Amino acid sequence: MANMGGEAVDPLADGLVHFSPLDAAVIVAAAARLIPTDANGPGATEAGVVHFIDRQLAKVQAALHAMSKGLGEKAFCSGCS
Repeated sequence: MANMGGEAVDPLADGLVHFSPLDAAVIVAAAARLIPTDANGPGATEAGVVHFIDRQLAKVQAALHAMSKGLGEKAFCSGCS
């Protein structure tokens, strides 16, 4: 992949929030296969899809964690008073 200056850029160089490096590599490979770069423009890798998905999953994980803390132990005990 190359940036505007033409230098090669590692799509995983920026920090990941949710994905492990292996997970991110799998997402990069799958996204590049599904939406490749062609004559019409950049592909998924160049568009930063791995970071977009990573950030979205991190938001969901944080929201679920916050909800589970707010519910407390009673959320897992339907017969508790």
